[in-house]
Amino acid sequence: MDVTAREQPMIADEMISVLHEGVVLQYANGTIGASNPSAERILNLSAEQMMGWTLVDPDWRTIHEDSSPFPAETHPAICTLRTGQSYADVVMGIVKPDETVLWLRINTYPLWRDDVTTPYAVVISFSDVSVYKESEQALRQSAEQHPVGGGVSDNNYDLWDWDLQTNEVNFSPRWKAMLGFNEHELVNHVDSWHQRIHPADYKRVIADIQNHREGLTQVCENIHRLQHKDGNYRWILSRAVMVKDPSGKPHRMVGTHVDVTEPRRIEEELQETEKKYRQLMDTEPDSIFVVDTNTTDILDVNKAASQMYGYSRNQLLKTKKIELSAQPEKTAKTIKKGLKYTSMQYHKKQEGTVFPVEVTASPFIWKGKQVLMIVVRDITERQRIETTLWESESKYRQLFEAASNPTVVFDANTQQFFDVNRATIDLYGYTKEEWLQMTTEDVSAEPVKKRAAFGSPTKRMQHIPLRWHKKKDGTVFPVEISTGNTYLFQSRSLICATLRDITERKASEEALRTERDFVNTLVQASPAFFFAINPDGKIRMINKAMLSALDYSLEDMLNIHFLTTLVSKNERPLVSAEFENLTKTMQPSLLEYHVLSKNGKPLLVEWHSRAVVKANGMLDFLFAVGIDVTERKKAQGHLRLFKSIIESSEEAIVVSNTDHQLVYVNPAFEKLFGRSAKESKQTNVLEYYPAHSVKVWEREIMIAIAAGRSWEGELEILDTTDHNLPIWQRIDAVRDAKGGILFIFGLMHDISERKQMWETLHNQWEEHQMIFNTVPAMIWYRDQNNQLLRANKLATQAFHTADEQVKLLTDGDEVIRSGRPQHSITQSYRNLLGEMRWLQIDKIPYRDPQNNIIGVIVFAIDITDYRQTQVYLQASEERMHLVVENMPMMLNAIDQEGKIAVWNRQCEEITGYAARDILGNSKALELLYPEVPERQKMLTRWETIAEGESSWESRLTCKGGQVKIIQWYSVAKLFPIPGWQTWYLGQDASRRRQTECNVRENDNLFALRELN
Repeated sequence: MDVTAREQPMIADEMISVLHEGVVLQYANGTIGASNPSAERILNLSAEQMMGWTLVDPDWRTIHEDSSPFPAETHPAICTLRTGQSYADVVMGIVKPDETVLWLRINTYPLWRDDVTTPYAVVISFSDVSVYKESEQALRQSAEQHPVGGGVSDNNYDLWDWDLQTNEVNFSPRWKAMLGFNEHELVNHVDSWHQRIHPADYKRVIADIQNHREGLTQVCENIHRLQHKDGNYRWILSRAVMVKDPSGKPHRMVGTHVDVTEPRRIEEELQETEKKYRQLMDTEPDSIFVVDTNTTDILDVNKAASQMYGYSRNQLLKTKKIELSAQPEKTAKTIKKGLKYTSMQYHKKQEGTVFPVEVTASPFIWKGKQVLMIVVRDITERQRIETTLWESESKYRQLFEAASNPTVVFDANTQQFFDVNRATIDLYGYTKEEWLQMTTEDVSAEPVKKRAAFGSPTKRMQHIPLRWHKKKDGTVFPVEISTGNTYLFQSRSLICATLRDITERKASEEALRTERDFVNTLVQASPAFFFAINPDGKIRMINKAMLSALDYSLEDMLNIHFLTTLVSKNERPLVSAEFENLTKTMQPSLLEYHVLSKNGKPLLVEWHSRAVVKANGMLDFLFAVGIDVTERKKAQGHLRLFKSIIESSEEAIVVSNTDHQLVYVNPAFEKLFGRSAKESKQTNVLEYYPAHSVKVWEREIMIAIAAGRSWEGELEILDTTDHNLPIWQRIDAVRDAKGGILFIFGLMHDISERKQMWETLHNQWEEHQMIFNTVPAMIWYRDQNNQLLRANKLATQAFHTADEQVKLLTDGDEVIRSGRPQHSITQSYRNLLGEMRWLQIDKIPYRDPQNNIIGVIVFAIDITDYRQTQVYLQASEERMHLVVENMPMMLNAIDQEGKIAVWNRQCEEITGYAARDILGNSKALELLYPEVPERQKMLTRWETIAEGESSWESRLTCKGGQVKIIQWYSVAKLFPIPGWQTWYLGQDASRRRQTECNVRENDNLFALRELN
């Protein structure tokens, strides 16, 4: 059966994944090409680790069942590849690095091709029988050490003799040695035995001894544990009998202790082995029978057998093996031979269904009988898979030849072609025989052979978008190549490759690439902004102009969210809504919004956007072209501002061409000349000037304009009544890049009022100059550097050339530094005649509108005569003060606040109060007039002095408490003095009043005497 396609991974996986035992496919070169999951589990290797690996690995140590070496050349797979024969039930052990052994039961099956005489591969199936081997070895060792029916070795028992009266026990040295003690280490007492009984056994042993002593048992027998000297416990078989004295009473007990620890252990191990055997039987997926070779009776079966055949376990144990076979005679003969074999047979189920099975038998002795362990595997599915493989191979060959794309198979190591299909022959022009003699390099047209014509042989499943190949006629053309994984076939590593002639596609791609490069170059070189964003809002493309304007690099922008990075928060809702509208409507849009540079500076951009969709109609990306209108908007703003300034300017503005034809006039021009802009544009600008002004245009203005200069000055124009109107005008030209005159513009305004104002100011200046020079004061002006700039006529006449004296008198440095004026400075100087003169000087800082000091104005008045008068008045005042102080009368003056302002020496002598006690003292009247009526009397006199009497008396209290009568005389009415509310003179009238009293008393006395 030709199974060429068996190496195909998909088919191989389908074949082996359904099997429970391990299966691998090994090629003739020794490498593994496929494996199933069971093989990975048993060998503890992944499929990737086994691919290209060999079963006979030098790192493995393999052995036979007797532990002798298992040479690699005798491996059943190697023997099958060499001889073509199948091998069954070969047991091999694999010794792992940790010295544990993995036991495998191996079966091999050769795979053939029709045109070769040796197998090209071998299918190896194997099962892990390590548990079977361990059970078998344990049973064998147990049978050898303890034959059935055998007793305990004589060396393992000892005698003891117990005196029941004294509890002394005669233990033999061997009894003590059995527990690890020397003879002298244990006393001959029953406690030496009983105290070493295991706590779990103690009550049971004592109860058995008591029952025997009471005659309840013929023999005292039990198995219990005694503690050895090393602390461990030994299992002891105890047998004893009672010995009675002549009176029939129990006297002694004699018995033996046998060490049964080892037989006990073996028994437990046998039980464990039997348990493992039963578990293995029950978990094995294949049916297992233990069959008597003589009778063909079934002695044991597992659960899988019941499930496979449909019988219960009891039914199978009552059935002969041959009854399950569809070929009973052949099966009976095979069983009775009692030999190891593997064969393919047909069995039948309880309900009559016949199905193919693989039977493996192994002979061994079981319970003294010659038996076979027969393993039966249902191979119905395997046969179905093999049939499917054969069918798949035929389909594969037909598909390979019928494929429309050129397909080749080549050796991964030598690069030699192994097979080609018809499409490959037709495309390249070589015959199949020529192809099989060529290598992949023979079809390569690459200029430098630095890369393989069909890709790297070490890589799996490559897609090569472009290689250049050549046909038999020398034509060079582009191809696209797809290669599969490397696979083994006939000991060769092969690769299958599919080729596609992409000549037309390459030409289309080149045209598209050229167009794309042109568009990309255009986009990147354009001064406009270009960007594209993905549906998730992240930037997909951005051109250099936009990057440069925003001060970002391309790496900064790719995959960055457009809205959150480049659009301000207040504009994001607007832009986001625009993007959503683009996505829904797929219609182009126009919108102005700002984008932020890296430093946060906003740029106003006019964006033209649209959505780009994929072939399936889904959104691919949003694309936008933008023009930075920041400067344009600024310029428009400036133009609007400039226009508004021109329109609102009070200056008349006129623009004319080189022929003096008016092009533009502003509202101020219209107002000045009384003509609308429409009317003005129909006239020549020179028509607005009288003849003498036109001559100025011809002789000065046009010459200056032609020389590239501007002109400004006063001209006269004709107003609406044809009267001359004085104006000030500035004229210049608008020029092209070469300096040619495009337009002439002029600014003008009416200066008739200014001229009138100038004349008025001139007249005022002359008046000021006259006042400046005629004012009866000397005036100097110093600048901010304290330099003397001007002086009036009186100052010049007074000092003439006495510069040093002027510098000294008018120095304004302190005023300039402090900013504070200086007033009433009195200074003297000698005039030209040598006379001493006195000046009162004031220095005032002079400030500009911004309050900055720009100079000092110095005023000086000659106060020589005034000063002489003041000296005379001062001398008179001093003389008057001496008179007041020394006059023989009291002088009292009251100021405007009602306080005593003058208190002369006579006042001090009479009252005893010094001037410092009275002057300025608000309580002075209370001191002098402590009695309220008297003080009130004085206040009333002061207030009515002008109307009342000019003389009165008062009672004044002196400092010492003495009261004196003062006669006051008011003279304020006759001689008022500024600053004084009133003033008056007083005389001490106390003595006079006393004398008058005395006289009156004498007169009274005299009158009485006369009467008497």
